[in-house]
Amino acid sequence: MNRASLRPALLAVACAASACGSSADKPSVAETGCTSPPPTRGTPVPDALTIGSGNPQHFRPSVDGESTELIIGGQGGYMAVPLFRVDSALLGTDGACAYLRVEAAVDGQEPESYVIRVPDSDPSEPYWYFGTLPLFLSFDETVIVDRDCTYTAAFMDDGREADAQVTLHLVDDE
Repeated sequence: MNRASLRPALLAVACAASACGSSADKPSVAETGCTSPPPTRGTPVPDALTIGSGNPQHFRPSVDGESTELIIGGQGGYMAVPLFRVDSALLGTDGACAYLRVEAAVDGQEPESYVIRVPDSDPSEPYWYFGTLPLFLSFDETVIVDRDCTYTAAFMDDGREADAQVTLHLVDDE
């Protein structure tokens, strides 16, 4: 499978795995009326989005320059799996019909990016978490290991946008 044919499969996985927690009580797209394409930009809300690792109970913000392990996906590609945390109080939106735009740029390679509609979030929750989103980086580990990768993300909801960026060093998982 080539890189172009892998992207739709990864997007399907990302959409299916994009929220940590249950969506059983969340309204469907039909109920929220979310049929519009992703927004282009919104009013910036500083410090409302954090890129990190772990899970909602043990979230750890990533720090520029630290290492992150590469993992091998089910189709043999190497990827990273950051977790995205949104501070819902700072953002001040309803959490319905929101989008996450993510780009992963490894030194010397064309950036990989996608935009997904994330599951609706409960506005009464202090934080919203989205992960584990597989960010495909390469089929050849040797071209990315020991290089830096810059993750750039934007969470967009109700005309507001939270942005975050972090540069991490990619290391072998063994």
